[in-house]
Amino acid sequence: MLSDGFKVVCYLHLDAMVLEKLLEAPGCTHYVYEANEVQKLGRTVSPTALDLSREQEATQRLRNKFPEAKFLLGIGSWHNGGTEFFVHSETESRRTHLAQQAKAQLEKHGFDGIDLSYTLIQAQHRFDHQDLLGKTLRVFRDQLGDKYILAVRVSAPNNFYQQADALYDVQAIRDSVDWVTLAAFDLDQGLSLELPSHHSPLRMPGGHGLPANDVAFPEPTVPYHTLCQKLMQKELIEAEPSLKSIAGGPYATSMSNLVSYDDLESFKAKLEYIKGFGGVGLVQLNMDDYLGLCGMPWPMLTAATENLETITTSGIIYSN
Repeated sequence: MLSDGFKVVCYLHLDAMVLEKLLEAPGCTHYVYEANEVQKLGRTVSPTALDLSREQEATQRLRNKFPEAKFLLGIGSWHNGGTEFFVHSETESRRTHLAQQAKAQLEKHGFDGIDLSYTLIQAQHRFDHQDLLGKTLRVFRDQLGDKYILAVRVSAPNNFYQQADALYDVQAIRDSVDWVTLAAFDLDQGLSLELPSHHSPLRMPGGHGLPANDVAFPEPTVPYHTLCQKLMQKELIEAEPSLKSIAGGPYATSMSNLVSYDDLESFKAKLEYIKGFGGVGLVQLNMDDYLGLCGMPWPMLTAATENLETITTSGIIYSN
């Protein structure tokens, strides 16, 4: 039941100032509110865990300006390596309770759907819970019905394309969600001073199981507004173009640090690459240069939304 249409999925932590600045930015097709209280997922997802009182007015203004946009509640396993998510979704009764309480949050705050984050950061979880995500998504879909959007963001650790079938029940995912966001920043091979490698290099073979237009890819993970200032102030030195090619993307060095990142050039190259996919996910939107400290405000978001109407899609969203 994967949906059509190129998506610009904007993930953001709740911040009233960023929401206000978004009123001056190009519109995303989907906004995912990632609230730490919900992401931590204790014994239950409390209906009172999410407080939008400070962001309510800015959110409404954003809805008024972009009436076609959809607003999703982000929950899941991103910040704790998946431990609590696995514990609280390992039985049918727990999965049902989790979905019911998440739906209560959704209805209380007027969200259009749920974006479930399922990240296999801890190695011991990568093969022990192959069917857990599929079971969880089926329960969420049963609880939400067709009225609400259900999306999932999955991690893509090393050798993902050789291990996808072992990591995930792909058919269950296809049957349950409106789209999949693939966290391409987990495709890293590790950084070293001897042979640097980008955290999300633009080099990957064909995918497994999901049509490309049902997958979206997120971008970027390094705070661009901080990094661009360090480059301007020479606190970080940009690598030579030949070394960027070896690494698979731009990176910079200082006396003791090496950091890979995406600049506007590399980001646009990835946008060109994913035109046949389902969209792009900006993770986290707060990391874009929304104040215009290094040039025009919102450079990454602006690039992601340019020529949106002319892009044809499949179904996977690319998230870097």
